[in-house]
Amino acid sequence: MSSTPTPDPAQHHLLSALNDATGAAAKIQATDLDRPTPCAEWTLGALLGHIGGQWRGFAAALRDGDAPAERYAPIPFNQTDFAAARDELVEAVRLLDPASAVRIADFGPDPIPAAGAVSAQLLDTAVHTWDVATALGNDYRPEPEVVTSVRNIAAGIPEAASAGPDAPFAAPVDSADATDPWEWALARVGRQTPSRA
Repeated sequence: MSSTPTPDPAQHHLLSALNDATGAAAKIQATDLDRPTPCAEWTLGALLGHIGGQWRGFAAALRDGDAPAERYAPIPFNQTDFAAARDELVEAVRLLDPASAVRIADFGPDPIPAAGAVSAQLLDTAVHTWDVATALGNDYRPEPEVVTSVRNIAAGIPEAASAGPDAPFAAPVDSADATDPWEWALARVGRQTPSRA
């Protein structure tokens, strides 16, 4: 008789962040897609395409143990496909054994603990949800337990991950000494919140 794997807290937090992300995007119109975002290289449409593609790639990797790089390719934004990508990742997260190992294309050729992959996607989803909300002129702050989880994940980012043009994270900004854990996490990945500008 096999036992059901015990979910890691980050799995629950990621599910919350995924719901927040689709909520933030729920009222986006075609006229919004050219808006600038805190990600300087991406318009809102490009950012949403990146998010959806990452969700699909992560879902495949969590489900199958690996996914080809092309599976993470951006998908043109529309509400139906964005929600479908979210649902695909939600299902993969719910079924995931956090003790398993997965290979994530952006993290190199070697498998990593599935729990680590979930944490990385939690950080990415929460921060990009803030990016989307900010581009639309809205505020976004996750639930308190999600904030704590994201702050702890951000604190573990090595300096090398924020150095150089190909680094996966932006360099920290001056407000990295913020006492608020959400602002601190955003600052750690290069976001300047209005209250700290």
